[in-house]
Parts: sequence; C-alpha cells; structure tokens
Amino acid sequence: MVKTVFQVSLIVLNKTVKRAQDITHGALFTLIVIIFGIFGFKNQSFNYPRFTWWHFLTLIAVSWSSFITTINIGLGKTTNPLWVCLLAIGWVIIAMVGLYVQKKKYPSMLFRKKGKDTSTLFKFAFTFSKTRSKITPQKLSENRLS
Repeated sequence: MVKTVFQVSLIVLNKTVKRAQDITHGALFTLIVIIFGIFGFKNQSFNYPRFTWWHFLTLIAVSWSSFITTINIGLGKTTNPLWVCLLAIGWVIIAMVGLYVQKKKYPSMLFRKKGKDTSTLFKFAFTFSKTRSKITPQKLSENRLS
C-alpha cells in the first residue's frame, strides 16, 4: 500500500510540479524517495534483513542521483564532467559502506549450518555385523560434535 502511494505521489508530482519548477520537482522527488527509504527500512519491508538493507541503499543511490541532477539543473544545466564524477564517487561510497555494514551487521542466512553426518547414522542404524559394535552412540555424538 505504501509503495503504491509512493508511486502515485511521484507520478502526480511529475505531471504537476515538473512543468512549472524543475528545481522544486527535484527537491520534492529527493525528499519523497528518502522518506520512502527510511519508512521501508524502519518497517523491515522484506523478510530478509540483507535485502531490506540493499533496498534502502538503492533508494539512497536514487536520492543521490536526484540530488546531483537537481543541483545541475539549478546551476544552469551545464554538462560538466564534474557531475558525473560526483555521481560515480557517491555510488562507490554508498556501495562500499553497504558492503561494510552488511559484513558487520547482516550475516548470510542463505547457507545452513553443517548438520549431522548421515553416513554415520546409516552405518549405526543398518549394520548387523561386527561393525555395529564398533559404532556406539557415544562415537556417534563425538562425530557430530567434531
């Protein structure tokens, strides 16, 4: 629901304010994207914390792009390579901070921990000869802990 309101507000903003004031449109666009990013981050809009973090960072990158573009338009729509450099530097900083925080705060939950050794379980359960006497429940728990 919030995402729909966000999208509709950006469309209305584009159809009304952009035609009259480019700088106001850029500032409002940047502000709305930042508010949407903070709202999504605070409410944990996804079930996986890493994805929520990267969704927040992409919205910050969009806000950075909008901010740089708004400043460029405000200064007279110059085609200075400095703006492209500032844009790239901002994206690199956002990505580096994102990777650093991800490594420190959000552990990978896509890989499960190593479970019990199933071959030892099968040997213990289905052997009927002398090998069964060699595998005891104590050895089984030792194999599992190591």
